[in-house]
Amino acid sequence: MVTPALKKLFAEEGVGVIPLYEGSEQLVDELCIPPGEPCEVVIGGLLPGQRPAAGKGLANSPDGPKLEVSFERKLDVDSYEFLRSHVMNSEPVLPVAMIMEWLAHGALHSNPGFVFHGFDDLRILKGVTLVTTAPYPIRVLASRAGKGATPTVNVELRGGERTDERVHARARVILASSLPKADDKKLTPATGDYPRGVEDIYKEVLFHGSHFRAIKKVEACSEDGIVAEVTSAPSPANWMSEPLRSSWLSDPLVMDAAFQLMILWTEFNHGEVSLPNYLAGYRQYAAIPAEGLKTVIKARKKSSSSATADIEFLDAQGNLVARIEGYECTMSPSLRSAFERRTLDA
Repeated sequence: MVTPALKKLFAEEGVGVIPLYEGSEQLVDELCIPPGEPCEVVIGGLLPGQRPAAGKGLANSPDGPKLEVSFERKLDVDSYEFLRSHVMNSEPVLPVAMIMEWLAHGALHSNPGFVFHGFDDLRILKGVTLVTTAPYPIRVLASRAGKGATPTVNVELRGGERTDERVHARARVILASSLPKADDKKLTPATGDYPRGVEDIYKEVLFHGSHFRAIKKVEACSEDGIVAEVTSAPSPANWMSEPLRSSWLSDPLVMDAAFQLMILWTEFNHGEVSLPNYLAGYRQYAAIPAEGLKTVIKARKKSSSSATADIEFLDAQGNLVARIEGYECTMSPSLRSAFERRTLDA
């Protein structure tokens, strides 16, 4: 709504104008704030030549926790080979499962002496897509752990150059001195046949390449949910150069398999594929086993454009290894064409 003349007047008065993209991104961010959080927000733009003091996000809030950089990386398909297997619209996309893994690492790196127990309020604000041949810089920021038996750490994944960085994801990581025992409650598995075999799943529905072909067998699927046997990831060194750790904190292949199963579920029941955008909570009670892992998904609700579910990960003995509560995904007709362009342009 701001004309060039009005923009010039604002600049003369010392008022910066918020760019359209950043303004719309901030609006969506504020709309996602859960009930009970502050409802009055003042946001201002920068004048030409001005630079942000500390990027965007939680670190800028005088009332929020101070975030410091835990680690930085520059993403490209040569150093991070797994990105070649996660391509949409002919562009590599950083998987949400890897965002989870790196946020957890960032929290532990800034707060040594704990173990990773889970997340609360994991939000994907803007997917990380590599749209040029140049490496894309990312950084994970974390606060100091709060006090208590299960201390909480605020974390963010940011990307881009520091003069124009954006927040891609944020969450609260739950740490513990040791992993607690899982409770006894379990989801009721769905029943009913799923019509496709594994080869057809990855050929006709999913976009995932060799690194992310984690589904071994879909055992059941219905309106109530979906059940499958999945496989775990190889060591981080098999996926990337100079990994942050020699072993995974959760398991990005197992996590991604759950998101893939939700794609199958939304496509089977509602005719649309989907992508994750939010996890209300995740708790891990044991190391992810290398074999015999079963994923059980229970649908909670759906609308014309989204679906919500709870997800459990069970070992070969039926013991609860980890649980996701309040998984949300977005369904859209446009995603199907993006899935079909699953290889990098030459």
